[in-house]
Amino acid sequence: MLLLRRLSHVSILIQHPKGTFVFDTGLGSQIEGQFHDHFSFLDRQLFKFTKLNSLREILLENKFSPDSIDFIIPTHLHFDHASGIEDFPKATVWTTKEEYDHAFSEEAMPPAFIKEQYDADFIKWNFMDFDTSAYEIFNESYDVFNDGTVVLVKLPGHTKGSLGMFVNLKSGKRYFFTGDLTWAAEAFIKPAEKHSIPRKKVDGDREKVKESIVMVHYLAKEKPEINLVPAHDFNAQKGIAHFPEVEL
Repeated sequence: MLLLRRLSHVSILIQHPKGTFVFDTGLGSQIEGQFHDHFSFLDRQLFKFTKLNSLREILLENKFSPDSIDFIIPTHLHFDHASGIEDFPKATVWTTKEEYDHAFSEEAMPPAFIKEQYDADFIKWNFMDFDTSAYEIFNESYDVFNDGTVVLVKLPGHTKGSLGMFVNLKSGKRYFFTGDLTWAAEAFIKPAEKHSIPRKKVDGDREKVKESIVMVHYLAKEKPEINLVPAHDFNAQKGIAHFPEVEL
């Protein structure tokens, strides 16, 4: 039985004494034109969305200066994660060299990638070098602030350089933001892939996707206290503070 579920496009705002950044940008201010110009009629039906306020607009409405965003870490550079990059011209974009190279290659095409979202000359890029420090069940990691509060890991498959982010709060609460590896948290429990139709459109390497899903599956079994949050899972995101509310 095919079940309908609500999907979302979100951005995670992280404020830390050493810097402020967003993990993904959601749908940016120019998404409607980009969507119309680069998507076929059939793809517009498959990936259609309801336009709400962009991240930049939401920040401004709440008197939070977009210029205070120091950097952006996209889980990957697909259209629905990179769409808002150019809305933050003063922010540096942190990614991996693998993701950057693939996103600018001839293979990177709509509906997954829209290069005009991230090819502006003013964009400053920072390529993260992951070290061999194991984190949880992952062999490589990148400690954003060097204090264990925000740790990135590689989740290859959906794209070459897809990332996941662990956030460890003072309260003891833990989140693992898993990008587009799956679109529903329960898929990690089964484990299960996306439906075949969108999967063929957006997943770059099916075998690596399955390997990454299985890794998170075992992590969930070992550490059930970690809240798994896929980038588009509205249900998994309902319990998280929504800006301007905060979690500490």
